[in-house]
Formats: sequence, C-alpha cells, structure tokens
Amino acid sequence: MATRCRPFVRSILIVAIAVAAGSCSTRQSTYFPIELQIRSSDVPDSLIFQSDHYLVGEGRVTWTGSYGFGGDDLVAVKHELTLFENDTAAQEAYSEEVDKLFPTASWLPEHDFAFSPVDRNDQSRFACLPASPRPGGLRSCALIQQHGEFISIVRANIDGSRLTFQDVERAIVGIDSRLTQWEDKN
Repeated sequence: MATRCRPFVRSILIVAIAVAAGSCSTRQSTYFPIELQIRSSDVPDSLIFQSDHYLVGEGRVTWTGSYGFGGDDLVAVKHELTLFENDTAAQEAYSEEVDKLFPTASWLPEHDFAFSPVDRNDQSRFACLPASPRPGGLRSCALIQQHGEFISIVRANIDGSRLTFQDVERAIVGIDSRLTQWEDKN
C-alpha cells in the first residue's frame, strides 16, 4: 500500500514546489488586463467576432482576437496585444516586431491615415500593402504601437466599403485611449 502512495506523494511535492517557485515572480505570468482588448464597439456593426486566444511566453502574455466579414473567412480586423514584464522589454521587442510585421519595402505609409498615439513617447508605425492589383482594391494594413509595457498590433484588410480607413482608425484610437487610461490608473 505504501508503495502505491509514493508516486502520488511525489507528484504532490513536485506541484507544490512548482507553485512555490512560480509565486516568487514579481508578476504572475498569466496576468492580462482584458479591458484593453479590441471590442465589438470598436469595429463596424457588420463585422462578426471570429476568435480569440492567449499565448503565454517567456516574459510575455499575448492575446489575439479577430473580427471578420460575415459571408467569408477573410479576417477584417485582427488585434494582437502583448504585455511584457516591463517597459524596457517592450521597447527592446519593438524593432524586432516591426521587422517581422513589415518584412519588405513594399509596405508603404498611408497618407490618408492620420492616427498619432496620445502618448508622444509611444513608438508606432502604420503601413499598407496592396493586396489587389486593382486601384482602390483590397489593402492589407497594419499598425504597431509600443506603449509602456505593451505592444499593440492591429492588422486590417481594408476594402473601402465593408471596412474603411476611418473604421480602422476608430478602432485604433479606442485601443490607444484604453492603453493610455489604463497606464494612468496603474
């Protein structure tokens, strides 16, 4: 009987040690302020929620959520929000994330897009890639913004009718406002 209990006791001890070791960190690795995520009120009513998920990595927690056009699988707006352990880690990750998001010189600034972060210390870049050869056709656009300990990435497939630059700007302004207000409170 005692030999049957030993693996169970050993498992309990391993779990207890893991929990104790994890509690020594200054911040729980799974903490995430859900109120900062993109909301249905940030996007046009015609867009439909598609999915969301969390990913816990080394020194970061990332939430990703997306909204799509009703009749097809095309993602209209995708928001990826990553919380780093501190501001310095987010600043260091920013240039690496910019290079991943905009890997070629084909990503061009959009002159009709007037967004500027509320916090002038934020790093940000917005660019678009024509996804359709037709003038005025589908454009894939992205914004990356580093705000304190966060990096926010918004990707959008703008077609000019179901999703416009103004729609995307409204979503980004809402996210930026929540990031700034959250930082002011914390």
